[in-house]
This record gives sequence, C-alpha cells and structure tokens, in this order.
Amino acid sequence: MFEAFVTNTTGQTICLYNTVSYPVTVTDNSPTLNLAFEAAAANGVFYPFPIELAPGGSVTLVLIAGENSKSANISGVLVTVGLPWDHTVDPAGDDDTLSGAHSPLIVAKTYNSAPPINGGSCNVTIPPDC
Repeated sequence: MFEAFVTNTTGQTICLYNTVSYPVTVTDNSPTLNLAFEAAAANGVFYPFPIELAPGGSVTLVLIAGENSKSANISGVLVTVGLPWDHTVDPAGDDDTLSGAHSPLIVAKTYNSAPPINGGSCNVTIPPDC
C-alpha cells in the first residue's frame, strides 16, 4: 500500500474527479508493481468523488499494489498519479474541463520502501487514519 498527498494551494475551492470520463490515473516505473488507485481519505474517513478541497484543504490518496506484486521489495519506484480537477462538482458543468483547459493535477513521488500497513513508518491504516 502506498500513499500520496494532495493539498489545494490555490485561493479557490477545487474539485477532484474519478469518473469513467475523468479517471484517476496511476503509473509507475517498476516492472513488478501494478499500482492502482484505491481511495481518497482525510481525517480517517474515505471520501467519495467528487472531492471538494477548500483552499489549504488536503486529502490522502491510497494506492494499492496489484494482486501478485511484491511491494515490500521495492526501491526507488517513481509513482505518478494524475487527478482530473476543476472548480465545479460536476465536471460536465465547467467549460474548462470540457475544453481540456485544466490538465490533470500531477502528484509524483519516489518510494524507497513500502512498509506493511498498520506498522512501521507507514501512515496509512485500514481504515485510514489520515
């Protein structure tokens, strides 16, 4: 399990999406991992999409390794998450989303280890305590 953090550093509320038309994307440079987006959480609560983030608001993205992946043995894995976003709860209701004016928000992080859930230096717990 991996975690990545998103903080709204703008002066406006933003909405994060994860729909068929506007999916969260996850890529990594590991030949053995098959990471996927699992959930978004804040204050120990899973949040459904769309997620509204007020200025300064944060959310933790929870990523999981594929069924046969050996995430405990990783080192130097670059993970990139793409988050569609805009300023309205409905992505179809914003001209910037429809026109493609807002590129996905990109979160990139290099992981040198993947400690077990609920132990060690991992901050993600099930249910999350973020």
